[in-house]
Amino acid sequence: MCGFAGEFLTTLEAPPPLEEVLVSMGSLLRHRGPDGGGQVVERWYGLHHRRLAVIDLVTGDQPMVSPSGDLVTAFNGEIYNFRELRRELEERGHHFQTRTDTEVLLHGYQEWGLDLPSRLRGMFAFALVDRVRRRLILARDRLGQKPVYFARLGDRILFASEVKSLLAHPGLEKRLDPGALWEALIFRYVPDPHCIFVGVEKLPPGHILWAEPGGRGGVESYWDLSFEERSGAGVKETAEALLDGLDRAVDLRLVADVPLGAFLSGGVDSAGIVASMSRLREEVVAVSVGFQESAFDERPAARAVAERLGVRLEEHLTTAEAAEDLDLLSYHFDEPFFDSSALPTFHVSREARRHVTVALSGDGGDEAFAGYRRYRFDRWENRVRRLLPPGAGSFFLGPLGRAWPRSRALPRWIRAGATLENLGRDPFGAYIHSVSAQAPGEALALLHGDMRRSLEGYDPLEIHRKHFFRAGRVDTLSRVQYLDMKTYLPGDILVKVDRASMAVSLETRAPFLDHRLLEMAARVPPRYRIKGGRGKWILRRALAGRLGPEIMDRSKAGFSIPLARWTGKDLDGLVRDALEGEAARFLLDRKQAEAWREEHRSGRRDRSEALWALLVLHRWWEKWGKGGVS
Repeated sequence: MCGFAGEFLTTLEAPPPLEEVLVSMGSLLRHRGPDGGGQVVERWYGLHHRRLAVIDLVTGDQPMVSPSGDLVTAFNGEIYNFRELRRELEERGHHFQTRTDTEVLLHGYQEWGLDLPSRLRGMFAFALVDRVRRRLILARDRLGQKPVYFARLGDRILFASEVKSLLAHPGLEKRLDPGALWEALIFRYVPDPHCIFVGVEKLPPGHILWAEPGGRGGVESYWDLSFEERSGAGVKETAEALLDGLDRAVDLRLVADVPLGAFLSGGVDSAGIVASMSRLREEVVAVSVGFQESAFDERPAARAVAERLGVRLEEHLTTAEAAEDLDLLSYHFDEPFFDSSALPTFHVSREARRHVTVALSGDGGDEAFAGYRRYRFDRWENRVRRLLPPGAGSFFLGPLGRAWPRSRALPRWIRAGATLENLGRDPFGAYIHSVSAQAPGEALALLHGDMRRSLEGYDPLEIHRKHFFRAGRVDTLSRVQYLDMKTYLPGDILVKVDRASMAVSLETRAPFLDHRLLEMAARVPPRYRIKGGRGKWILRRALAGRLGPEIMDRSKAGFSIPLARWTGKDLDGLVRDALEGEAARFLLDRKQAEAWREEHRSGRRDRSEALWALLVLHRWWEKWGKGGVS
């Protein structure tokens, strides 16, 4: 796992890259690659690389130049099928000088050109310069596990693994994008390809960017996931095939020349990963975090899994004092990131780094096999919506839901307001409401009046709407799974894991995001994904023999913090201080924020998401935001 930065000129008339600027850009990525660094600078391009050595600790330095000298690459990630590709390339006459997966990119490009990324099985982001064609290629893996940011400055393209490297370039003006902030307040993250800074873009997952002199090039997709094909296999055959696919995905991710372990929460996904690891390795170390509040503490469940599988478990306790790490997280995330589970993710990564350099995680299992509770609710709502008389939802149930009491003091079974509201919406609007931290109107009301006026005509749901309707002619469950894989997974889950783990120089690998396993899961009929009111039914069936009923029957618990209590009590002083800060004065409607704070403290309405966003935005603005709003 590594980081890279660079720039590319589409004309020789532009000023050349400066070595000292590239050094400054690259030095900000040292946490991603503490084991070494290097750079190559010529008249029309420059590449800087920071390395975290995991495979071939001796000869894998980068940027790496091809034997012919025609190609240069800087690479972040792991190519799990690199040995297979290497054998194929050697049969075609290529000669390798190292044992690294990086060198496969150079020979692979010589053989397959722009089709190279489609041959790769892994998590990756890379920059490759073709000196003969004077071409730049940027590529990102299919699901977006590894990041690539870029900015076009006239005839100059800047690119890097993290935004902070781009901001170190003197040619890039730092200005906040109000639309991106609105999106972040709604979804907790800024969705791809948008970025919080004007002029900066994220290369979407499964895409390449290529550029040549004269303005030739573009951004193109090389992979997409389809839910339209269905497997005709029965339950037993499907479960066995998925289990074999999972074991293969885990096995591929056990290649490392450094200590390797796993995250373990006690849920089905991480337990399934550790179960596979324990069959493939004699010794496995797993790491878990928990809280003093029993409802949020996953350590007892993790202990039960570790005991059954015979693995060593390392535990860490997280308390409200963890909020002291918000400054550190603001530095590493670069953009406002309002998912509060970033804190425990950072803590489990830090604890894991004390024992291993690489950790396997269960990320992607919920998206692949329909594990989120919202999938079951959405499926039920769509069935009910089809039975309602015309207009009943929008004219009766929607208004009733909006008027329904929202106090945190009410028992959960009485809190039906969100469901009633959803029945009054169309399927897209209902699902967006389910995945949002705040409704678009509420998030807009939280913004400063000047920003609200600048956003007239802006659609903060455009990206999600595009993916929702791009899913094709599929069932309602597959449609929202597809949407999450295009937005929530790369924009929230994978950003969280990448930044939190890279902050402590830990490489994380996610077997459920193996694209061949995902393609297999997408062919599973919806009735096998959710059955009897249980999500991930077919995955549970596949793992039942390894994990036993006690683990399989455990209710899903999200990886989260006691947010409502922390923001209402333990961290209320920090919330009050944030209301007095520059971010609140320049970016937010302070009266609205103060009113929501009082609502939350009194228990009249749960405003924890907005208050947490206020805390994070305050710290982020102090680190990155000062400099202006577009």
